[in-house]
Amino acid sequence: MVIKFVKSIFRFSHSVPVEHRKNFWNLYLDIGWYGVLNGTTIAFLSIYAARMGASAGQLGLISAAPAIISLFVALPAGAWLKVQSTRKAVVWSTISFRVFYLLIILLPILNGLISSRLQVGMITGIIFLMSIPGTALSISFNAFFSETVPQEWRGSVLGIRNAIFAIVTTLSALLAGWLLDSVVFPFGYAYVFGLGFLGAVMSSVHLFSIHPPLNQENATNRQEPKLLKQIFLTLKHQLRPNIFEGPFRTTIILLFLFHLAQYLPIPIFPIYSVNVLKLNDQVISLGTAIFNLALFLGSTQFSRLIRRFRSPVMTGAGMMILAIFPVLLAISRGAPMYLLAHVIGGLGWSICASSIYTYLYESIPDQDKSIHLAWFNLGSNAAILLGSLIGPLIGELIGLQPVLFLYAIIRAAVGYTIARKG
Repeated sequence: MVIKFVKSIFRFSHSVPVEHRKNFWNLYLDIGWYGVLNGTTIAFLSIYAARMGASAGQLGLISAAPAIISLFVALPAGAWLKVQSTRKAVVWSTISFRVFYLLIILLPILNGLISSRLQVGMITGIIFLMSIPGTALSISFNAFFSETVPQEWRGSVLGIRNAIFAIVTTLSALLAGWLLDSVVFPFGYAYVFGLGFLGAVMSSVHLFSIHPPLNQENATNRQEPKLLKQIFLTLKHQLRPNIFEGPFRTTIILLFLFHLAQYLPIPIFPIYSVNVLKLNDQVISLGTAIFNLALFLGSTQFSRLIRRFRSPVMTGAGMMILAIFPVLLAISRGAPMYLLAHVIGGLGWSICASSIYTYLYESIPDQDKSIHLAWFNLGSNAAILLGSLIGPLIGELIGLQPVLFLYAIIRAAVGYTIARKG
């Protein structure tokens, strides 16, 4: 299957106009190295925090940290992007964001010198700080991608990127599980986080190699006082009410509900896996690998599905499939059902991961892309913040198992609403 997929990429590449091929390949290599980061540091940081004694509320705060920062940074970042070259914005925000992964490597190394409680606090602090450039990167990359990839190629490129991401994340997660099983705790996590930092660096290298041919918003060199004035004027321009006229208003509301339903149970998953199911790191890494293998298999079919169904229908259907994940986790008594949940979850996310941005881009006018993307980022992060903070609180009130069933119902209801109203 993987060999067949690689051959299909080469066939697809030959059909792409010459002027886009190098950029597309760098987009594929970027997401491949990001898959290394995702299968190691991103996948296991919350597990490491849970093993350090973090509560569901603390994990919720870690999940919410990027959203909290984004609420304050999203609109200024969008204004900055409006008067800035998107490529330059991506380069500098990538460097500023990913250097923090180097600090995470030190936590397990210094475990004997730093208490578990302090480590959880340091993880939270690092996530808060890195989320400042991370918000700028999130906004700028969406605009950067839309400038790099023409409309007619976006569905195919997104599908290939998601498939590559899934394959590499799967292999990285399996390698991480082997390292954590082979190296004494907590030093195995230092190796895992080190691999993640390598993936972050190499992903950045390939982002730097991309030069959007469609960039019509590149800013010329400006003196700093004039640049600050333009950012202020652009920020004022963002607050105009007609931004929410047309299909964008419906899209932003539905995607707010999407992210809320997605993130309500996320802080519960690591606590439930570690403290209730008592799963070891190798089983958890296998679950991550299976999730991403299912993501890969689903992503290979995305281009075919998006031609048959509208993007909001695809987004809603993916969320309804994701509703099965917390149900299976709640009824799990060990590894088999836990792994089955990750199969279903990976298939559901393979649909959402590509269709959500196709749905978003379809509702954004060609002019003012950065402003609309900043509002999307603000709305989605408000939902992530709300879900990450109240999700664990409700879990503490009614119990972890019942709350997983509740969140499954909410996910299914939101998915149905998006499919019908989007």
